[in-house]
Amino acid sequence: MLRECARVQALTSWALRIVEAVGAGVRREGVEELGDGEAPATVVELLDATVGTCTACAASGRMCASCVQRRRRAWSLVREHGETVETAARIMRLSAERVRELVAQEADRRELRSLRCDSIPVGLTRSVVEEALSRDPDLTLGEIAHWLDMRQADFERAFLGKGRDGRPKRRVTVSSASRLMIALGRAPNELPGC
Repeated sequence: MLRECARVQALTSWALRIVEAVGAGVRREGVEELGDGEAPATVVELLDATVGTCTACAASGRMCASCVQRRRRAWSLVREHGETVETAARIMRLSAERVRELVAQEADRRELRSLRCDSIPVGLTRSVVEEALSRDPDLTLGEIAHWLDMRQADFERAFLGKGRDGRPKRRVTVSSASRLMIALGRAPNELPGC
């Protein structure tokens, strides 16, 4: 017990020096309250309990790569594997509140990402290409690919969804779809989403 208290005090003083150097504004009293009986397993857990973030995040002003992985892992445990927040916190050796924050941050990030309009379904470009081929019987996929400065196989993967290794492509970037529309002599805004 005495050895564990000495370890906690050493970790506490080390964490205080780092936090003060970073300027995260943590009060000394908040860290010293962790001293007796509540020995964290790692320095990261100590910092999570006191600051709510790690020193790398505090120093850079944004989430570091390690915390991004923690955020994804927390999301995966709670939302995909059906673990409770408390179980996920025990698995990750973080506080339950920190796991709740990480899951909420990942949920916000995923929702925001789903609202981006930077790609459209391949089905739209496929239908435009099929329509162009039906209007002009002499037109070939190779010619359209040539207009875009592409090989035919790359064109088929990019705009028709024919995937390599059996994995079909499902989305096309808006900039690529716009290039296709211009190559076909049409305005990009004629394609929904461009």
